[in-house]
Amino acid sequence: MTKRITIINCNIMGYWEGISIHNATDVSFKSNLVYNNSHGIVVDFGARNTILSNNRIAYNAYNGILIGTGNAYDYGSVYNTSLKSNYINNNERGIVISNSELVNLANNEIYSNKVSIQLRYIKNFVSFISDHFYNNWEDLHLGNLNNFNLNGVVFDNPKGNFKNYTNLSIY
Repeated sequence: MTKRITIINCNIMGYWEGISIHNATDVSFKSNLVYNNSHGIVVDFGARNTILSNNRIAYNAYNGILIGTGNAYDYGSVYNTSLKSNYINNNERGIVISNSELVNLANNEIYSNKVSIQLRYIKNFVSFISDHFYNNWEDLHLGNLNNFNLNGVVFDNPKGNFKNYTNLSIY
């Protein structure tokens, strides 16, 4: 298992997976530009304690960020992932989270994606705090969840200018 990796201030473009984090622990991915890939960032297969912060993830063909395997019978493949203060835009799906435990999102701008966030097969707890959604075809797609909460999440008008918006908290 790979441990304690930090990737800072990189431009990553033109790959099948811009960055892949597999079977690693204590990975930090900060202030990077990830664009024009098939999948921007993939966190999967035993990844633990991953932090994605202050990144711009844009114009990826499929997923901006993919966390987990998508297999309904493989719960917990990814554990303790944080997404903080990222800009996620113009992807087919901004963020897909599946088969994961303890995923925390805070202060992200998620906009102009076909689907902003898709959650499926979550075993234990996904938290959204002060995230800002706007101009997405579908803001939040939920399926097979055990536990999630929203706290101060804004679903804004298409311009994202905090006029005619909904501030939502669900516990």
